[in-house]
Amino acid sequence: MGGRFFVILCCGVMLHCPAQVKKIDSLKNLLRTHDQKDSIFLDLLNEIAWYQCFNNAHKGLKTADQAIKLAQKLHDNGRLVTAYSRKAINLNTLGQDSLALAYYDRVITIHKKNGDSIRVARTVFNKGIVYFNRSDYLHSTAHYQRALSIFKTEQDTLLMAKVYNSIGINEMTLANYPKALTSYLQAARIYEKANETASLDYANILNNLGLLQAHLGDLDEALMYETRALEHFKKLGYKEQIANVFTNLGNIYKDKTQVDEAINYYNDALVLMREIGNKIGIANALCNIGATYILKDELERAITYLDSTRPMYEETNNTTNLAQLHQSLGEAYTQLHFKGHKKKYLATAENHFKKATTLANNVGILNVSYNAYESLAHTLSLRGKYKEAFEADEMAMLLKDSLDMMSQKEESARLEIAYAYAQKEDLLRSQQQKNEAQAQLEINKQKDKLRTFIIGAAIAGIALFIIWFLNKRKREARADKERAEHELQIAKTQLKALQAQLNPHFMFNSMNAVSAFILHKNPEEALDFLAKMAGLIRRTLQNSEKQVILIEDEVQFMRDYISLEIIRAQGKITYDIQVAENLDPEDTLIPPSILQPFIENSIWHGPGNTNRDIHISVAINREGDHLFCVVEDNGVGRSLNGHQKKTKRESMGFKITKSRIETINRMHKIQASLKLIDSEQGLRVEMKLPYQQAF
Repeated sequence: MGGRFFVILCCGVMLHCPAQVKKIDSLKNLLRTHDQKDSIFLDLLNEIAWYQCFNNAHKGLKTADQAIKLAQKLHDNGRLVTAYSRKAINLNTLGQDSLALAYYDRVITIHKKNGDSIRVARTVFNKGIVYFNRSDYLHSTAHYQRALSIFKTEQDTLLMAKVYNSIGINEMTLANYPKALTSYLQAARIYEKANETASLDYANILNNLGLLQAHLGDLDEALMYETRALEHFKKLGYKEQIANVFTNLGNIYKDKTQVDEAINYYNDALVLMREIGNKIGIANALCNIGATYILKDELERAITYLDSTRPMYEETNNTTNLAQLHQSLGEAYTQLHFKGHKKKYLATAENHFKKATTLANNVGILNVSYNAYESLAHTLSLRGKYKEAFEADEMAMLLKDSLDMMSQKEESARLEIAYAYAQKEDLLRSQQQKNEAQAQLEINKQKDKLRTFIIGAAIAGIALFIIWFLNKRKREARADKERAEHELQIAKTQLKALQAQLNPHFMFNSMNAVSAFILHKNPEEALDFLAKMAGLIRRTLQNSEKQVILIEDEVQFMRDYISLEIIRAQGKITYDIQVAENLDPEDTLIPPSILQPFIENSIWHGPGNTNRDIHISVAINREGDHLFCVVEDNGVGRSLNGHQKKTKRESMGFKITKSRIETINRMHKIQASLKLIDSEQGLRVEMKLPYQQAF
């Protein structure tokens, strides 16, 4: 399903917002009847420029420029800073972020000189909104927190509520839903206590709560919040906010699979965004329409809509929605491929998904990154690029784990209950105060009974809590101990395996071989040997961090290792490695270096005290749910002079491998096994491992 494109309402509303847009006409009438270009005329220009940012930002920009020129002519620095603010707001609405930031910096400089901390904080907050529109959430949150600190110092609760709302928006965009809900509820309670529920800012919170419920999958609850927000915005007459609610309603109906209804809402949003000249809003509406046409299987039409928005997002540096745009384009081209069109569509889809992953990673949007990597892995596998597909799928799984941890729907539900309880508590407290005089006598009569009940209930509650808490701690301690022991065993086994793969004995003999090359005036062979040995060590270290690798990588590791031993032994070793046809080396997984200790054992102990040449055979096959591996040599075996006595052939590597197999058995339902068989000539090692595929 295509991504969502929307502008969250609170961020579009700057501080010091007036109550009603309808005043524009009356302000213009006053402007026409006022003949003198004085401070009164300048105040009217600033007010009109403010209202116009929500209805026609192009006109608002022209009005702000008129106000700046007049303020400079009148040498009125107080009203000049207001005109700068009005110009910045309209620039931000038009997507001209860099210019908006520059004008806000002018405003901050003037307010600092005047020692006006509240106005500094207001402007810092507005800069945070600009950074949000640029998908720079780190700088955005930093500016919000800076403004919040000043508002707390000045004890301005309503301005604190505005900042809490905007912090919630950033957290929701980054998929930190519990933190987002906390911030929204903090803002809502401030407005409710101040009896400001008919205000524009409270309507913004309703809208954002609707968005959050949509993210959490409660579409009916989301629809309720959005409908309430729409009623508020229509009464207040703000076109941009009405358009944003239309967008959010379209998203909800799209999730309900009512795609025609969704497209109608997106078109309503597009009309309003064009009226006020909001580039990001226009692009969002077009992209939402395009993504919905993918659901209707009208793919060429969808691509036309989506392609038309790319220049708008690039011009406004909106990285988040640009990433979602490439995700939707990738989905459209993938579906074109399945409809039997040209194969080139898969390559185009791959390109869009890769762009989506890069852009989403740049701004840290986990849910967009996850969708992009998941789609990329699927497309790469369709194109036969299994190794790249495996890597993309691993990234998707890591991101999914992070998203699952961040979602925490239970925490969100708990916070909603806490909010409902707090509201109820406030109402009860208010009612109690009104009836306090009449109820005082009854309260006195019941005081002793109530105290006794509370004490008894408290003691019982504390006792139950202590019992529950002790049992919980005991269970957690037992689980933590078992988990720690298991993880420690894995870590020890992996460490021992790494140490055994290239042990000091091999390193010592390898360096002797290098010395021999140099003494025999073969420096080039010595350098070649050193380079191959370094590559083998590097690959061993890299693989030690993984539980499984592809069979083709393990086979290449064995070939490189045996090649080094052949150089050292001056050609007295031959080998063959066979992978059965019923296995795909690029799609089958095996623990790294699991067979290396047995190959090393054959090379070092196979000849015994003889001077015979050693041949090593390695075979990898599939038997049902197992991977069946065999390492066999033609050495002296473990039988000497007719007596079955163990030699040093059961090296430390054997013991480590047994330990690794025991660890594998704890992790998988299918059991692994290891068996050593003495043959007439040589030793045969048989190993069974769980069969695992990369895809």
